[in-house]
Amino acid sequence: MDLFWTRCEGPIVYGLNDCCMTLADVLAAEGLPDLMAGYRGRYTTRRGFVRAFRAAGHRTLDAAATAVMAGHGRRVQIAQRLDVAIVRHFDRVTQSAVGSPAFFADGFWFLRSDAGGVAIKDPGGLDIYRIV
Repeated sequence: MDLFWTRCEGPIVYGLNDCCMTLADVLAAEGLPDLMAGYRGRYTTRRGFVRAFRAAGHRTLDAAATAVMAGHGRRVQIAQRLDVAIVRHFDRVTQSAVGSPAFFADGFWFLRSDAGGVAIKDPGGLDIYRIV
């Protein structure tokens, strides 16, 4: 958890501590596959981030993240530690409802937003993946 909170300090640096890299780094530190291996070093801006997932054939961040999760895991019904999902939340900085990749730990879903680290107790209606 320390790595997660460290990655959430300060502003987002695309390609280093954005929502997807933060999630991937936490999972990799726990010995799971690097979900962002195919994207590392390919972007340093928000626009570059969008170009990278569109070049991979995905129209949205949700679609790209879901494809990566499905490619490295299997769907499950009940979340366990380090399971992942796209969690919908209201971002205080952008003032909009967004979906961010999140991991489950200690009864909460943790994600990196524009405002920093967020913990959500029960967002409901998730497609949950167990990374293997």
